[in-house]
Amino acid sequence: MENRCRLALEIGRAMRAVVGPDFPLGIALTYDEMIGEAGITEEDTLAQLEVFLDARVFDFFDLSLGAPPLGPLHDRADGGAGGDLVGLRRPRP
Repeated sequence: MENRCRLALEIGRAMRAVVGPDFPLGIALTYDEMIGEAGITEEDTLAQLEVFLDARVFDFFDLSLGAPPLGPLHDRADGGAGGDLVGLRRPRP
């Protein structure tokens, strides 16, 4: 999984070097394409989030559900799709 996250982390680190530690920096990820093993699954995203959290580069994650034929179903704070991940962010040193 680390290799799959490498490009995003390299870009994130380069951006962080420019904007500094106090500028909010995030990344958008598809949480689940909802098309089964042929697409990005919840398990894939949770593994990516572990890598990103360990790297401590991003302050927040913008997670969405669905593939283009289904349309995006953004995660909601009211406990809807992905609601258990609302508030997931990089811990401050």
